[in-house]
Amino acid sequence: MAVYRKILWLVTAALLVGLGFWLETVMPSQGWAQWDGKRWQVVAKSWAVLWRGWPLAVSGALVGFSGRYAELADALARREPDPTRRRELEQIAAACRHVPAHPARTFREALQSFWFIFLAINPSLTAAAGRFDQYMYPLYRQDVDAGRLMRDEAVELLACLRIKDMQLNRVSGALNRKKNAGLAKWHNWTLGGQTRDGRDASNELSYLLLDAALAMPVPHHTLTLRVHAGTPDDLMLKALEVVGPHPALPRAPAKAKP
Repeated sequence: MAVYRKILWLVTAALLVGLGFWLETVMPSQGWAQWDGKRWQVVAKSWAVLWRGWPLAVSGALVGFSGRYAELADALARREPDPTRRRELEQIAAACRHVPAHPARTFREALQSFWFIFLAINPSLTAAAGRFDQYMYPLYRQDVDAGRLMRDEAVELLACLRIKDMQLNRVSGALNRKKNAGLAKWHNWTLGGQTRDGRDASNELSYLLLDAALAMPVPHHTLTLRVHAGTPDDLMLKALEVVGPHPALPRAPAKAKP
């Protein structure tokens, strides 16, 4: 649960205000850190204050990490002969320069921001994405309404996210390798369920995550569908369709109350 709460905190901060806001506004105002012209330095005077400043270390590392990816994508784009692939690399570089330091402006950037944060939390194999279709939906809807994103493009991006999760592995000692035999990760994405006032919470992104699992039938990440009396029949049928190629997907615990 502690790992899940940290992921949720960082994802929310990155999507809404950007981690740069924490670095540039909150930390200096609290006297926890200062800019020395090259990098942020912790200037807390006690361990208690330093512990409260843990987001500085994580945020600063993530902003630097994404910047290195932006530089790499730029370098690859400059020597890429295929124009389509070159545009993709330029788009990747632009996204990595913007997030997670700043709020995501598009669904693509939201996914990129999420992934950097998820990498920072790992190698905890019990890290979960929480109610992914809820906090990612606003930017998905915004892009679709603006004509910037087609349904098939969204499914492709979500399928790529499945591939990226499959690439993660843990090599931290013989005991952990034995415990995690078969590459079990428990990286779970939760779909559907209810809102606080008891309404059905599923949305178009709930369906697209299931479509991505069909398009990319790899074991991870796993999906859990929250089921209640008002769960749409077509969502249940889509989930059952996914169970065919994915014997363990999606899990569907009953959920009687929000």
